[in-house]
Amino acid sequence: MKNDEQNSRKEYLNERELLIKTENEMSKSFDRAMITLSAGALASSITFIDKLVASIIAGRVYLILSWIGFVVALLSILISFLLSQSAFRKQR
Repeated sequence: MKNDEQNSRKEYLNERELLIKTENEMSKSFDRAMITLSAGALASSITFIDKLVASIIAGRVYLILSWIGFVVALLSILISFLLSQSAFRKQR
């Protein structure tokens, strides 16, 4: 009986470890995708600013606000990387 409990416990811990690793990998993939999409959208809008917003002043204001939003999003993702690394180091 005790051996069965130990085996069940080991299986549980192995599965839990696998789930944690998988979750971490998925988080990394999501963050990379968000950085790529944000940087691509920002670069595209900067590249084609003349074609997107010819002479409409209000449109340029919204475009600049969206650039600020993109930069804030990129910075927040990068800061979250640093904070999570710091948290993992403290847990060691």
